[in-house]
Amino acid sequence: RGPEQTRARCGMGAFIPDPALQTTLTSADLHQCVISVPPLCRDAALKVSAGENAKVIRHLEAGGVSTLLYGGNANFYNIALSEYAEVLDLLAEQAAAETWVVPSVGPYFGTMMDQADLLKTRKFPTAVVLPTVAVSSPDGVRGAGVTFVAAAGIPAARYVTDGGAGAARGVS
Repeated sequence: RGPEQTRARCGMGAFIPDPALQTTLTSADLHQCVISVPPLCRDAALKVSAGENAKVIRHLEAGGVSTLLYGGNANFYNIALSEYAEVLDLLAEQAAAETWVVPSVGPYFGTMMDQADLLKTRKFPTAVVLPTVAVSSPDGVRGAGVTFVAAAGIPAARYVTDGGAGAARGVS
């Protein structure tokens, strides 16, 4: 994929259809895109709202934004593992074919490994490992990231919030 396609893919010109775009993502692609961090909408009963999330996604896409990163703003820290697959499927179904949806995982290792099992059966281009300031070390964070990437079969980016354990280098 050339720079013209990447610019078009990121809302910087006419879109050039390419069925691989939703599931293929490189660092260069990310550097050239506007990455939105939308909230995950819930209803009064705290259930994920398909209708309200669709409105947010359509609004962003109408504005030319086609990379949706669901992390801290979407409160992915607090998604129950029992609803994670449903949330992944809902977001994937609601996004346009040319939109990249990037879910988050973690921040705790056990949760991240269970989420890896769910992600490897779906077509997401990458995931973001949420930061933790709980008991961790740079080597532990790096090892967990490498283990997640191997288990999920997709690359991962790490969300770094401080210069401590979260800043471990060398993952993905």
